[in-house]
Amino acid sequence: RQLSWFKSYIDNGAMHVLFLEDLRQDMQRAAAALQAFLGLDEAFPTREFPHAHKGGTYRFQKLDRLLRENTLVRHLVRAVLSPERRKALSFQYETKFNVRAVPQREAASPELQEKLRDYYREDTKLLEKLIGRSVPWGS
Repeated sequence: RQLSWFKSYIDNGAMHVLFLEDLRQDMQRAAAALQAFLGLDEAFPTREFPHAHKGGTYRFQKLDRLLRENTLVRHLVRAVLSPERRKALSFQYETKFNVRAVPQREAASPELQEKLRDYYREDTKLLEKLIGRSVPWGS
């Protein structure tokens, strides 16, 4: 229903819908389709990106606050490290060092999945009609 509203304001073919399942199944193909939609050169580089943060909390919240809010610390870091090194360290800090992983949740039971499919069946049919293809989770 949400996309119906958007579709009423944009030209046909001016919207590209990409599902997370598309990326998980074949990131290269999904990226190529998006690039084609955007009119980007086919040679535009794509690569696999590691999934670094699967949900969780910051391990060092006080350190995080200090690094983000303390002007003196920020100036010292900028004075000592090159922009490239700051960027690399920031990435490692954000994706590996300061992340406390949360336990994986169990998948919904088959009964619950079927109940949700039934509940959203009409919405799913409308979505498939709007985007001109099947949804990856089945209807």
